[in-house]
Amino acid sequence: MENKEEVKNDKKSPSINISWLVYIALIVIGCVFLWVATNEAGISINIIGNGYVSMAVFLVYGFVTGALAYLVGKLIFGKIAGYGISYVNLFVIGLLVNNGKVKIYPGSKFDFSCKVQFLPKKERINYKLAHWGGTIALLFVLVLTISLSFLSDNESVRYFFLFESFFYIASFIINMIPGKMDHLNDGYILSLIKKENALDVYHRNLLNEHALLTDGDIEYCDYKDALDPLRMEGNIYNYYYLLDNNKVEEMTELASFIATNNKYFIEEYHISTALISKIFNMCRNQEFKELEDFYWKLDSGTRHVLTDRKNYESIKTSLYISTFIDVNYEEYHKTITSIEKTKKKYRYVARVDEETKLIEEVEQIVLKEHPEWAD
Repeated sequence: MENKEEVKNDKKSPSINISWLVYIALIVIGCVFLWVATNEAGISINIIGNGYVSMAVFLVYGFVTGALAYLVGKLIFGKIAGYGISYVNLFVIGLLVNNGKVKIYPGSKFDFSCKVQFLPKKERINYKLAHWGGTIALLFVLVLTISLSFLSDNESVRYFFLFESFFYIASFIINMIPGKMDHLNDGYILSLIKKENALDVYHRNLLNEHALLTDGDIEYCDYKDALDPLRMEGNIYNYYYLLDNNKVEEMTELASFIATNNKYFIEEYHISTALISKIFNMCRNQEFKELEDFYWKLDSGTRHVLTDRKNYESIKTSLYISTFIDVNYEEYHKTITSIEKTKKKYRYVARVDEETKLIEEVEQIVLKEHPEWAD
């Protein structure tokens, strides 16, 4: 399905990722607070008898209960708000929901995070309630934890629960800060929807992501040259649509646009897709001289994105690069032997066959260039 949206492009600068600034600030504040409390004030959270074990329990308890509270809150309030659930990720475990059936995946199929991916089910959805749901649950657990600290007669237990409240406050800040983090957090989503009038765009992105995960159909919407983050994320789904429907001219133009403006993306794997799209088009068009100049100017981390054998989409660029740019039979052979293993881990079920065809197309080109590489 194809749609078109008229968007005003104000040529804004990309938002700065403040993740590390936030994480470092919280860690420093937390460590200073604990050090002052335990060393200067003589407060103890030794609830087991061993200080190191107690600290380990303290950290694990806060981390896990904070994550679970956030997930449960998102699930409950998301349902009340009118959303369905696409998938749930709790670190090492992922649950994909499709037509009422639930499949369990390793958390690495999505990302090792704590996340609930919504799926729009109704026309009228209270999106604000849904995205405040995790925070509401965290606030409830915060109040409960502080209450438990005052109810206990044991001083160590009392301070144990009191200090645990820091985890929930930190989770609240990370989830609701209205700035660009290394993931699409609730606060940033709400600010982008309001600032860019982009609720329909956000919902279309959710539907397209679910379609790719469950073998559905992508809805294409032409965002022209929009540079706001949600529409840029939407352009990734447009790229897949054009690529898989063999609309070469439009796909080439869009690939160049998203690669040039990849700093506007939020999701890390979409930044990789943007770069891969540009390189793959240069390879297809046999622009090897230009590609060689471009490739060797990239830093080693970025070059790794293009040759990463653990990413099914970069298999095709890895084959091209080991054949025409950084000629290396060993790299070619390692890439070929990794295909089936990487294929099973590819997150986008709907694109497995299309991506496989592209890889096979590249294999034929490689063997034509280096027939001696045929096993």
